[in-house]
Amino acid sequence: GLPLALVLADKGFTVYGIGRNEAKIKKINSGEMPFIEIGAPTLLKKTIGKSFFATCDYSSISKSDYVILTLGTPVDENMNPVYDQITESIKRATPYFKAGQTLILRSTVSPRTTDYVSSLIKDNKNLRIGKNFFLAFCPERIAEGKAIEEIISIPQIIGGIDVKSTRKASELFKKLGV
Repeated sequence: GLPLALVLADKGFTVYGIGRNEAKIKKINSGEMPFIEIGAPTLLKKTIGKSFFATCDYSSISKSDYVILTLGTPVDENMNPVYDQITESIKRATPYFKAGQTLILRSTVSPRTTDYVSSLIKDNKNLRIGKNFFLAFCPERIAEGKAIEEIISIPQIIGGIDVKSTRKASELFKKLGV
């Protein structure tokens, strides 16, 4: 999540990195990376407070054209996916979703997760997926510690829930050169 946010911010996008851990957000806003990532400290110092803003405030979503969800899907003792983190994040985000946005699932998730997320969003009668709100799955395919380098060099897999959603996600990643 954070490496992609920094690359997007460096490419000229205004990026809001939303997290739940206030201590981690405070650390990021002070210019300190919470983990080791080659090239990230430089990008963080270059973009923080200018084109990248770390926050715990979900209302920033209403200012965004793209919302990229970078949560995993843990499994239970029977290897069934547990959607608690995704469900909670979508419920917190839904009041700030608006027509024209594209939601991208970025983390490694189990099959059918995109359909599950679609079912959560369909409860909002103002949003019609594929018509005025777009949904895609673009898995992260990077080596830990080398994300910055690989985000801009490894081709991106894009799976939209429909043709328009695929095109919207594709437009974003093309601006990164992948």
